[in-house]
Amino acid sequence: TGIYHLGKTWPTVEHAYQAAKASFLDKPWLIPIIHRTKDPIQVKRRISYELYDCDPELVKEWNKIRVNIMENLLQLKLTALPCLKDTLLNTTGVIVEGTTDLF
Repeated sequence: TGIYHLGKTWPTVEHAYQAAKASFLDKPWLIPIIHRTKDPIQVKRRISYELYDCDPELVKEWNKIRVNIMENLLQLKLTALPCLKDTLLNTTGVIVEGTTDLF
């Protein structure tokens, strides 16, 4: 089960998020690359590299909506896979994430 967003089914939330970012930042040619890259970490790295020269005003606007985009994508995932909600709610201890970002 994937995440349906922007007219495609994405294997992970990270894939869908990076596709939303590429689309918003006017780099639609990156979407097929995102779609065919299997590893979400590689997707994030590749898109970060490719988007280094984006219009600063677009980046500023993206930063205003990116948390909402991620929240919406996570809602889609939890709706599609309700068992994940219980798993997350029952998690104890520290959840380690490989990023210094907010999410």
